[in-house]
Amino acid sequence: MRNLLTFIACATLIPCSWSHAALITHLPVGDTTPISDVLVGDLFLDAATTGGGDTNNATGVQSTIRTLDLNGTAGAPGVAGSVSVQGFAFATGNNLTAPAAAELTFTFTYLGLDGAVGGMDDVVIGTTEPVVFNDGLGNAQGFEGAGRYYVNFETVPTAMIDGLNENFLVSILPANGSIRFKTTGSGAQPLLNAKFSVSGTFAAVPEPSGMLIIGVLGSITAFTRRR
Repeated sequence: MRNLLTFIACATLIPCSWSHAALITHLPVGDTTPISDVLVGDLFLDAATTGGGDTNNATGVQSTIRTLDLNGTAGAPGVAGSVSVQGFAFATGNNLTAPAAAELTFTFTYLGLDGAVGGMDDVVIGTTEPVVFNDGLGNAQGFEGAGRYYVNFETVPTAMIDGLNENFLVSILPANGSIRFKTTGSGAQPLLNAKFSVSGTFAAVPEPSGMLIIGVLGSITAFTRRR
């Protein structure tokens, strides 16, 4: 019962305690380790590869909409369920024009049936703890140059969604410096065509329980907005 109450609290965006910060680990250029081997959970998106163009150095919050494959099949699940975002990976070149960020914070938002930002059906999955770079020995260190980077979150954003779409808003906030990403094009704005991977789990909730929970969460959201 206690675990159920904890899940409901996190799903309704009541702040849950963080443990220690997760570490971002470097896979140097030439390291061919599959991202699926290092990220926890299922790959919702697998695009963290080197090569291609580079974004500009970014210091503020950077956001982009991406389709995350929640259940490994074409199209959205079509049923309500619990989604958790467990890991993230990205590729980058050398950061030569500005100090690299000391840490990154990630926020994931489900965009509901319309798949667009700002609808009444948006659900904030959650925000991670600030994650810091790793020197390979488990100690926090700064940016280590070109290659791929990955992190498995200590704070796992989790929420109930209706499962009618797979569009998510991915937002990244660098602190104490900037971040840049490899892209599928050249001269791209931060995150627009950035190449990154996202992992996690999606567990469908059998009807009618799923829609009951969604209805309760929707009522809580509506009540909160009216206050």
